Amino acid sequence: MLTLISTMTTLTRKMFRTKKGNQFINLTRFKSVSAFVVLGLTISGITLSSCKKKSSDEPSTVTIPAETSKVVGPTPGAVFTLAEDVKFDTIIPNDVLFGTIIGDRSKGAHGTFVRIRKGAATPAHTHGKSYHAVIIKGSVQNPFAGYPSTNTKMGPGSYYYVPAKSEHVTKCADDSPTECMTFFYQDDAFDFTPNPAGVDTSLGQGAVIILEKDVKFDVILPGIADFGTVYGDRETGPHGTFVKIKKGTGTPKHVHTTEYHAVILEGIVENPIPSDQTMPKQLGPGSHYFVPAGAEHITRCASNSPTDCKTYFYQTSKFDFIAK
Repeated sequence: MLTLISTMTTLTRKMFRTKKGNQFINLTRFKSVSAFVVLGLTISGITLSSCKKKSSDEPSTVTIPAETSKVVGPTPGAVFTLAEDVKFDTIIPNDVLFGTIIGDRSKGAHGTFVRIRKGAATPAHTHGKSYHAVIIKGSVQNPFAGYPSTNTKMGPGSYYYVPAKSEHVTKCADDSPTECMTFFYQDDAFDFTPNPAGVDTSLGQGAVIILEKDVKFDVILPGIADFGTVYGDRETGPHGTFVKIKKGTGTPKHVHTTEYHAVILEGIVENPIPSDQTMPKQLGPGSHYFVPAGAEHITRCASNSPTDCKTYFYQTSKFDFIAK
């Protein structure tokens, strides 16, 4: 080793006597040529300390850079609501509860979870404005006056649309395996007119019921995600779309130019916003999240999810996917 250092010192002195300019390090920055030699050894992968025999009782440790433990919070404006954190109000004592998590349903646009006791039903009623709804749990019936064919049982992953002023009943079937839970949303304030008189039953013609088995899915990310749009056209404008994600998989980093709301129907979903968010919430059925426009994120079905995942999301504009 001493011979190697002596040789390098001699070569270095010769090199700096014969070559000038910015191509070489200016030796005046070093207190001695020996310092430069040590630097050269370090760069070449040889250090003086490496020549010292390591003590058998010297601990072997790995230092984690401070930045790797940095806590990254969610993007401002992103919203995550776990199922257990939804606050419910009694609408029909002992039978129906509402949990609004978007907006104020008494004043304007809103998104609301509904829980209905097994075997319970609302009276016949109408609403001044239309709404969209999806089934999260249980077996729901929503027959429209004058249309007996609409008295079908809808399980989780089904969708229905209620036209404004159409008379109907909402019920959790007598043979439902559990209580029922739905999620519905409107562009206007919610109202409820029970036992209306003189209703025009033809308004029920615009009702839509799509059972889970009838939702048509398209492959979006092979082996990862499929989309099933049940109203609108996601390529051109407002829409409502079911998403299936394989357990343990997720999307690449991406953004959307339009915000969206989503609810979880099956599995455990993680949607870190931004994608490197520290310890993102795990969202189970009955949870909701909101993604602001332009917020970089990923969506994945957690590896500890008991099943593949299914969500439903809706936007007031067309869907896009911009990989980052």
